[in-house]
Amino acid sequence: MAFTIRIFEKDEYIYSLLKYRLGVIYPDAYIVNPMTGDNPDISGGISDHTITFYDQRYINAEDIGEDTAFPLMDPTGTINCRKMISSIDGASRDGRLITRLSNKGMLTALIPFVPLDVREDYISRFKADEMPGTAHALRLDYTDGLRSSPESISGVKGNMTELLQAATSRKFMPEDILNYCALDNMGFLTPGTCSGIDDIMDTDPNVLIRLADSLSRLVHVRENSISALLVIEGIRSSTISRITASCDRVVILCPKIRSDSYKELKDTIERNMLSGTADIIRIDSYREDRSYEQIM
Repeated sequence: MAFTIRIFEKDEYIYSLLKYRLGVIYPDAYIVNPMTGDNPDISGGISDHTITFYDQRYINAEDIGEDTAFPLMDPTGTINCRKMISSIDGASRDGRLITRLSNKGMLTALIPFVPLDVREDYISRFKADEMPGTAHALRLDYTDGLRSSPESISGVKGNMTELLQAATSRKFMPEDILNYCALDNMGFLTPGTCSGIDDIMDTDPNVLIRLADSLSRLVHVRENSISALLVIEGIRSSTISRITASCDRVVILCPKIRSDSYKELKDTIERNMLSGTADIIRIDSYREDRSYEQIM
């Protein structure tokens, strides 16, 4: 069902992030910003209804002229994406349901705080146990060159730098990700490592966010039958929560003795996710059986 989402937002950066992420969930929605001249309503009269949000820092509800408009900011000054989705889903009219993008595929972000060999062992088990439902498994590493899965292990020559460069283009499409991938020894389609050790760290965070959103779009097209794993290391926590907003699940993999230290990161990530969940998995890396225990 086609409908319109109006977002009254003076900050164009915030608006662009919201448009990207809501577009992942609601592919039939026309998303517009009446506060900027370059975002006209292009629904052409075929929109069934409109739901409106406004940034109360810049505009009052009375100025919008719509009694049912929702404020963007919660009492803590945070934009709670889950509340936005709940408001949108609750705005269906006459019993008609808003169409969400199919979620047959799944995008999982892994944030490891463990040695590389422990991480790779966990990924191997994760792929076997939790990614069997689709025809293809895709992996991207948002890590520095020393922490990416090396060519000697994966069997894939590093091509991640070229993918990052391609993702800066406005013409970049989610399907283009596959053009930079090859099958590794673990069974993932992956671009492998960056050509430079610091390429990920030197990349504009907005590019990392857009590429993650593109990966989410690719995964959530049912016909593609793709699930994906996004490995994130060494990136600022504030950026991580923006990268993982469109993920279905986030796994924080941490040492057993430090597991309580990651709850704040989990809460920040989960608060910014559109419709997913975040888990802390603790591991005792010194045990031979490498057992894993979910604690939250």
